[in-house]
Amino acid sequence: MTFPLAESPARSIPDFSPRSPARLIFSIAVLVTLIGALVTTLRGGGSGWGAWLFLDQGLTHRNAYQIELSLVLATLVFSVAGLLLRRWRWGTCLMFPAFAFLLTEACLIAKMGGVGHAEWAPAAHALRYGTPLALVLLAMKEPFGEAQVIMLLRVSLAFVFVTHGAEALLHYPRFLDLLIGSGENLLGWRMTESQARSLLTVIGWVDVVVGIAILIRPLPALLWWMAIWGLVTALSRMTSLGWDAYRDVLIRATHFVVPFVLVWFRRKTEP
Repeated sequence: MTFPLAESPARSIPDFSPRSPARLIFSIAVLVTLIGALVTTLRGGGSGWGAWLFLDQGLTHRNAYQIELSLVLATLVFSVAGLLLRRWRWGTCLMFPAFAFLLTEACLIAKMGGVGHAEWAPAAHALRYGTPLALVLLAMKEPFGEAQVIMLLRVSLAFVFVTHGAEALLHYPRFLDLLIGSGENLLGWRMTESQARSLLTVIGWVDVVVGIAILIRPLPALLWWMAIWGLVTALSRMTSLGWDAYRDVLIRATHFVVPFVLVWFRRKTEP
């Protein structure tokens, strides 16, 4: 016996229609990420671009800084235009420079090294460059690009969570510092290094399991957890290092915005 399609249960998928708030929020998240990169550049915080221009290309600090600043500003201008013109298909394509800039930044960090697990940067930064790429794909393939975009974002989420989970399982010193500093500043708890390592091991396994699970099935509970945990881990930079670390939170905006959008802005459709 067969049943009419109308009787099939409806399923819920993210709404990426041209007038959906999802596209607006994604565009804002890309801008916030680039603003974080701009502030980091202005404060001389160092980046893959700066290290590559100075160490690999032999430029002076001043010239490397000027080129890096020009690239960030140009990318930001294109992204602002993409945000304002997002209702036109070609307008959203203006997010492509953000994708290219952020992907290259991740690759340059992996190439230049200098920090723990730098070689994993392309995977750890997947959401930063994956989000503008998602916007470009939506513009180029409408109305048939939503399935590909959803999978792109799920894979990006998986990369970020599994990579950070692996770093946690390896007891990345920076993560230990974030735990110890946040525990003392927020709770007055003087966590020992041994306690931090044990807690980090638990966090690492949870991240890895959640990252793999999102590839199997994007359950709302998983996406809510990713959004909340992404926000918590981003804010841990400030709770551990102080308010001046706000730029590190801005750079990680997509870590909590993307899963939130995927779970919140949904529409019913027939399978």
